[in-house]
Amino acid sequence: MDFLGSGRTTHSQDIFASRGRLFEAPEKCQGETGPGVIRNDDANTLADQKTIVAIPAPPYKEKVRAEYYMKRLQALGLKDVQLDSEGNVFGLRPGTGKGPKIFVEAHLDTVFPEGTNTQPVERDGKIFAPGISDDTRGLAALLSILRASTPLASARSAILFSAVRWARKDSETCAA
Repeated sequence: MDFLGSGRTTHSQDIFASRGRLFEAPEKCQGETGPGVIRNDDANTLADQKTIVAIPAPPYKEKVRAEYYMKRLQALGLKDVQLDSEGNVFGLRPGTGKGPKIFVEAHLDTVFPEGTNTQPVERDGKIFAPGISDDTRGLAALLSILRASTPLASARSAILFSAVRWARKDSETCAA
């Protein structure tokens, strides 16, 4: 997920490329904060990815996945976490107000019909499942970003984390 909300999934380690503009963090940001947390969090991110992909989210039936994701955002300490009437999940990580407001999102739904087996299968060191990368990796990466940014108490920017429904019932595209 990128900070522009384009919906394109990137590896979570790429997210902190612009950390200097977002966080007043030590120059050597390794181990317990920023990029070090993301690098060290890859096993958790992969575990999240496998858990999330196993929760079916066929088009217009994303509620169970949305409710799970809402609980994860709450458990990670976000404020004002909510599930709106459209099925989108939002939670705020407040900043000091000295930086830009940032909106990051990934989408909840998959294109696979109801009844599709979404359980991940490992084979030859790779994980296979319908929707494992689009956009389950994005959802898992957002949780990793949240874990990495939480210890940075001096974060300047407020970040609104969200998991959105990609399509609406009236066939309009939802490009949050």
